[in-house]
Amino acid sequence: MLITDQIIFFELQKTGCTHTRRILSTLYADNHQIIGKHNAYDTVPKKVLGDFEGKTKVGNIRNPWDWYISLWAYGCQHRGGLYRRVALNNYLFLFSKKRFLDLINTGPYGRYPKLDTQLWQQVYSDVNNYENFNAWLKLVLQSKEHGIGEGFKIGNISQFAGLMTFRYFQLYAYRKKLNSVHSLKELRDFDQKENFMDVIIRNENLHSDLLENVDKLKCSQEELTKVLGSFAKRTNTSERDKDYRKYYDEESVKLVQQKEKFIIEKYGYSFG
Repeated sequence: MLITDQIIFFELQKTGCTHTRRILSTLYADNHQIIGKHNAYDTVPKKVLGDFEGKTKVGNIRNPWDWYISLWAYGCQHRGGLYRRVALNNYLFLFSKKRFLDLINTGPYGRYPKLDTQLWQQVYSDVNNYENFNAWLKLVLQSKEHGIGEGFKIGNISQFAGLMTFRYFQLYAYRKKLNSVHSLKELRDFDQKENFMDVIIRNENLHSDLLENVDKLKCSQEELTKVLGSFAKRTNTSERDKDYRKYYDEESVKLVQQKEKFIIEKYGYSFG
């Protein structure tokens, strides 16, 4: 999370948030602090957030089909919180600092079903193996026997929405009543009432979306254009084929279509 006197930037995983944070930290070089990374509003002290209601809340979004490929491919590099929770040896991971913090932060959500680490390691074994990806996607979105350790499968939302939607609302809304939502219709209503975001930057048009929101970002077109000139190359990318469509079979295309319907409809995404 990046905080200035004017904005709060929330970092939704695998949506270009690292690249965006680096741009914003350069733009606000003399007036920013970085607190952790994927922090939610209620995990940061109020005195650090400052005037939460008065500040512009900024975050990223991404095509859900591309997002799942990026999340999986990152795990294939043995990186990321999801990979560490599901694919590492439970006994060794239990004593790592990261695992300890995960258990504290997730509270009751840390009690997910015992994981078959060998199965997860198999689906993460080859970033060029399309069958591995499709098997991984079904484990994440369908299998109740394989928890992922962040509360997604414990709450109601997994019955009608996907992991991306779950993470979206964990960061971008007042989430205390999220588990009382039981349908996509109720989720849309929840979004209208509890979503506090002011600016959403599409990963696919990251620089141009930032430029379109200079007024809300409290900077000038000239200032931002100058900063963007130093960030032509994207950061923290996954090693995989850039055409995400190659990885999907017909069933998986429909699975994401069904589970991420909220984000697909709200932001106008399609598989193509």
